[in-house]
Amino acid sequence: MTLGGWNDKNGGTDGEKIGTFAHELGHNLGLLHGGSDPVNFKPNHLSIMNYFFQTDGVLRDGKRVYDYQRFALPALTEFQLREGRGLGGSPKLRGYTTAYWLTHDKAQPVPGAGAIDWDQNGRIDTKPRRHDVNDDGEFGTLKGTPNEWSILVFDGGTIGKRQPIGTLLNVARSRYKPKPEPELSPDTQRKIRQSLTQP
Repeated sequence: MTLGGWNDKNGGTDGEKIGTFAHELGHNLGLLHGGSDPVNFKPNHLSIMNYFFQTDGVLRDGKRVYDYQRFALPALTEFQLREGRGLGGSPKLRGYTTAYWLTHDKAQPVPGAGAIDWDQNGRIDTKPRRHDVNDDGEFGTLKGTPNEWSILVFDGGTIGKRQPIGTLLNVARSRYKPKPEPELSPDTQRKIRQSLTQP
């Protein structure tokens, strides 16, 4: 892994390095882009494993923190979003900011606690709304996300064992599947950052 092309080919900012290192370490500890599933950009996933937060951190109490999600959040059904329920109403959400794709090119930051105006029509609707909040082209159910600290895998596998490199490569091929999508690119990161800071 390298950030050689990031930050105008200067190898990434400190935040980009910290977030990317912790993000990739998370993969090595068993985490996926959606926590326990590969679906990215889930507003119910407050973690550096989510591309929204990988390089700038999760906004908590006005500060950017490079952290994995510390508590579970319920599923979101994109074809039946209940604006009054937001992310489920957990008091643990106080102080957090999440984000979702309002359009293909515009991400919307919103407080994690309380109601969320998913369609940004200026009111909290009582009827369910339909919105592709993670911009994957589908209106499905985004699975709930776990307390990631409680599901980290520390068993180490073959780390520290003396084995021929060919054996280690065969073990790796048998245990690990190719990732379903490429890792965050500088272009995607720039799009996220610009869309989250636009008025």
